[in-house]
Amino acid sequence: MGSNLMGVSTNAYLYYGIDIFDREEDIALPDKIFEGLTEEEQDDFDLDEYLEEALIPFFGLEYGTHGSEDSLVHYIAAKEYCALRGYPEEVDDLGVKPEWDKQLKAFCEATGFEFKKPGWRLASYWG
Repeated sequence: MGSNLMGVSTNAYLYYGIDIFDREEDIALPDKIFEGLTEEEQDDFDLDEYLEEALIPFFGLEYGTHGSEDSLVHYIAAKEYCALRGYPEEVDDLGVKPEWDKQLKAFCEATGFEFKKPGWRLASYWG
């Protein structure tokens, strides 16, 4: 059995967190994110940079995407595992630490993203 697909990346993600955007085309950033920014800073705003470098480390969370390049789902996670094709990832504990929900909720309150019930999610990335 073989596949004719070449150059396709398939990653699996297991994370405890919430999706902040369901699909790339649905992105509508909360106004709260732009508070205190000049018009020029708003025009140059980069969501990935903001989350990865400025905000997520402050809350002790991780930021990632799953889905496909054409239809990304953005998420924040208190714990994340990633398995690359051909490289299984050992999952040592699926327990939930009490502070995780508080961290996720604090992030949402600070940014204006809707807080949804966190949980373990298994997702893939194809691209």
